[in-house]
Amino acid sequence: MHEPFSDRAYRALLRVLPFDFRGDFGDEMQQVFREQRAEAAGPLAFLHLWLETAVDLLRTARHPETGQGFSAGELRDQVATMIVAGHETTALALFWSLYLLASAPDVQDRLAEEVRGLALTPAAGPAVLPRLVYARAVVSEALRLYPPAFVMVRQCVVADRWQETAIPRGSLVMIAPWILHRHRKIWRDPESFDPSRFLGDEPPVPKLAYLPFGAGPRVCVGAHFAMAEATLVLAMIVQRFRAGCSDTIVAHRRLLCLQVLPTPRPPH
Repeated sequence: MHEPFSDRAYRALLRVLPFDFRGDFGDEMQQVFREQRAEAAGPLAFLHLWLETAVDLLRTARHPETGQGFSAGELRDQVATMIVAGHETTALALFWSLYLLASAPDVQDRLAEEVRGLALTPAAGPAVLPRLVYARAVVSEALRLYPPAFVMVRQCVVADRWQETAIPRGSLVMIAPWILHRHRKIWRDPESFDPSRFLGDEPPVPKLAYLPFGAGPRVCVGAHFAMAEATLVLAMIVQRFRAGCSDTIVAHRRLLCLQVLPTPRPPH
């Protein structure tokens, strides 16, 4: 199966984006490539480390059939996709993490205890990340209950069959992580918010039952970075604020907006 989104459609999308992908942004990407091994410090250190690693991996990647690598323009577009595509999905994961923490004060207190006293600065990110075990579990559980990619679509390149259902060549198949992640035959008490299920004490779930980033050869290329980013940002927020839910629901452009209100934590 492959994603039913052609290169032609992708390039058409680039042409209608509300900023100059091939102009200003492309110039910035080229600058990153030229200076990727230059020393980086301060708040950009962790991002620089990720970009350097991502660019190195993409530069060495080869097409499985032709053996060709990315051209300079394709390399720029791939890095741009990782950066742009990661904004909304990570923001959604953080919102639902905060909402769930606001709904479970005991879980929020445990997370606040884990991050108390840690040096959660951008430069210290790679060193402190392995210590944020519970924070990562909270993010993982939020991704289970509210996966940003709640449905994925793939197109069959050959005819196939699933149990008694024939799947003709060219059919679109929808995979719904939202349903898989709440399946009562797979998860214990699936509707409840319980980060402990990701602490290693629970029996492992079946393969492909947890798909917050997809799976297979087209798994999200930024999965590890997204988890690291969401875990660190959530830890920084909870270290400084206590999340609580607003008593009101705000209508905005015909949508109902749920509000999570942060309250500064008192100094310890």
